[in-house]
Amino acid sequence: MGKSHDRFDQIDRITAITQKDGEIFISSSAGILCLDGKNLKRKRLIDNQQGVKFIFFTKGERIFVASNLLVSTGVYDNGVVHSILPLLNIRSYTISERNDTVLLGTTKGLYGYAHDSVFQFKGFKQPELYITKLYVDASKTILICTDGKGLLAYNTENDIQYFGLKEGLPSLNCSDIVQIDKRRYAVGTDKGLWIFDKVTKSSFLFDK
Repeated sequence: MGKSHDRFDQIDRITAITQKDGEIFISSSAGILCLDGKNLKRKRLIDNQQGVKFIFFTKGERIFVASNLLVSTGVYDNGVVHSILPLLNIRSYTISERNDTVLLGTTKGLYGYAHDSVFQFKGFKQPELYITKLYVDASKTILICTDGKGLLAYNTENDIQYFGLKEGLPSLNCSDIVQIDKRRYAVGTDKGLWIFDKVTKSSFLFDK
């Protein structure tokens, strides 16, 4: 991340949006912008980094930014971001959190950040996964959408489930996932919306 700025000229090429404490944070061609969520007035330019794909705030008042070049983190204190540090020099598209660990989904696999250090998750058949989305469900399972490797469900390095064409997934290119209820999930792919039940193992391609 670069230094903070007080003004910017334009907002276009929006690549990420999130909210925190009544403010809206937007990644644009001008950098990471902050808007007042009540009157939608421009407040400040937090950082001039471009190519940001995901902005994530933890419960512990930290901000994490995933971009085409790296993952960075900083301290968020009363609307001000400071103490910014680069964490991982790998292209990243998604960030999530499980317990006290921040999950970093990169084009080279799944990484974690905890206790001020970065580590790579182990146990995968192919560790260099191209991760497009991370989702932590109600049971704290990490659901991992990938480009080309289908869907993975990670509990521990010895408990990883793989969902591919044999399991009914219409495509190995997954873009997003949400938990519908205690049993069912909806998965976005490049061949439609896939619904599956983790208890019965049944699934179908949504076409209603």
